[in-house]
Amino acid sequence: MDELIRHSFVCSREGFKLFIDLSKEQNYEKLDTRCGCQAQIVFKVENAIYENFQVIIEHNHSLIESGQRHLIRSARKIHNTSKGVIKSMADAGIRANKTFAYLVNEAGGYQNVGFIASDCHNFIQVERSKRIAAGDGQSLINYFKHKQIENPMFFYTVQVDEENRMTNFF
Repeated sequence: MDELIRHSFVCSREGFKLFIDLSKEQNYEKLDTRCGCQAQIVFKVENAIYENFQVIIEHNHSLIESGQRHLIRSARKIHNTSKGVIKSMADAGIRANKTFAYLVNEAGGYQNVGFIASDCHNFIQVERSKRIAAGDGQSLINYFKHKQIENPMFFYTVQVDEENRMTNFF
């Protein structure tokens, strides 16, 4: 019986960061924003009806200023018109940072774009990965086989995921 009986929405700064082994080398240190905030709203669910069960409104930290709201992940979204512009400019060979600067200029400022530069970069990467056709991977395997015929010491291996898609070549 997997019936939902309670649903909680908590502040994004709830809890504390888990202990990290400092002896391990890290590429960068990510800013820890969690401070144990107890703000939350809890609903009790009975017969698919949500009933307000508990509310704690007080935060133990200052809230984000309205001028910074567009930077919160939940407030960011790339709209279809922007997606079309990004795709077109990427196809034309224009880099993501130039594309983002163009969109910022067209929208009249960063706060009006609806997303940040890294969202633009990520969108382009996702679109590129969608475009990789099955033949591209096969072409690489054929090339490696040809190299192996030329040089018997040449070695390669292919790693695939659960859906039998190629993920890594060694």
